[in-house]
Amino acid sequence: MGRRPDRPRPALPEGSDVRRHTLVPLLALVTLAACTTGEAGTPVGLSTTTTRTQDPAPGSKTSEPSTPSAPASSTELPTDGAPKVKNPVDVSKFANDPCASLPPERAQVLVGTPTGKRTEHPTGAGCRWFNNSPDTFNGSSIDVHFFSQTSKGLTAVYRANKRGEWAYFEPVADINGMPAVTYDKRDNRDIGMCGVDVGMSDTMSIGVITQQSLSKRNRDQACQVAVMVAAEVVKTLKAG
Repeated sequence: MGRRPDRPRPALPEGSDVRRHTLVPLLALVTLAACTTGEAGTPVGLSTTTTRTQDPAPGSKTSEPSTPSAPASSTELPTDGAPKVKNPVDVSKFANDPCASLPPERAQVLVGTPTGKRTEHPTGAGCRWFNNSPDTFNGSSIDVHFFSQTSKGLTAVYRANKRGEWAYFEPVADINGMPAVTYDKRDNRDIGMCGVDVGMSDTMSIGVITQQSLSKRNRDQACQVAVMVAAEVVKTLKAG
């Protein structure tokens, strides 16, 4: 992936909780299935949170990002086994305003707080919703990141996988028609954390990381929650 920088990893909160697309009590999160409606994807195999570094050595911790490599032509991608994005979506509007990728009313339902905080990284801008209130959402968070400065799409993740950089790497069923994969250098599913990357075009992907609340940490559900939230984000991006 030509030394592609990693998604900025959020500080590990003490847990997180993301509720179902529809009105499902938080107590039901442990038995959550795909927890999506419509076209949202169901994991082929559960995986963990996404952490892209600037191509660190296999087995290393998340490394510091450096300057992104030169953009690749869309005609050259995808490579390394990455799936082609058949119906690309222009997400430039949201790449410039990442906190608009999750409407306030949905953020309120999913993580208990309607307002996100913009984040900046050499790979692009993102937004973070974090709830540390002493209730059922305690420690829950959602991070959405736009890899607008790397121009590699899902090829970056697949290429790194060939080099053995991920603790695990598992493609999931398309999320609202867009190819996706869960992976990470470290397995944090046991603390309810998982990430998913979604290809919005052959040269553009977004990353979604979710952290379940302290009371709802569940390894088996961590990536199902991430996929569900990613489906919410993709729905917003496709609607423009």
